[in-house]
Amino acid sequence: MYTHQANPNLVEEFARSLDLTHQQAPYNVRKLGNTVSPSTLALLHADQLNGTLDYDTRACFSVVGSGPERGAFITPIRIPALRAPHPTPAQ
Repeated sequence: MYTHQANPNLVEEFARSLDLTHQQAPYNVRKLGNTVSPSTLALLHADQLNGTLDYDTRACFSVVGSGPERGAFITPIRIPALRAPHPTPAQ
């Protein structure tokens, strides 16, 4: 689950209230600050680099804010670099 990163206390409390681990609902708002959507993409990219994601992994992107904004969607992650390499034919 990737939430927008607007407020460190809000993001951390949201994960705690749902009993989500840092791996299940990563956050970087304390490190990067209130950069909201770009921080969410940075979390996805970090998971891609550290091998947490597989091709077709389903992820939830959500907005959990202190204002009137709310929303979420679930989508398969289909980053081409995450595809398993095709075996090369024997020569």
